[in-house]
Amino acid sequence: MGSLLRSPSSFGVKRIAIIGAGPSGLAVAKYIMAEKAFDKIDIFEQQYDQLILLFLFCIFNFLSPD
Repeated sequence: MGSLLRSPSSFGVKRIAIIGAGPSGLAVAKYIMAEKAFDKIDIFEQQYDQLILLFLFCIFNFLSPD
């Protein structure tokens, strides 16, 4: 992964919001978490009920011992 061009601390930003928890939003969240650039990351999703179902589907299908 690359790194941020400027340190977010130079702006005084400690929190960030990501709009949309689709593939791009989750990829950005993962990247930002790996960089440890912010204290708090909020992800907003309009269709959160479908996101929860997808999350549960993935957990039960990929983590269940068969």
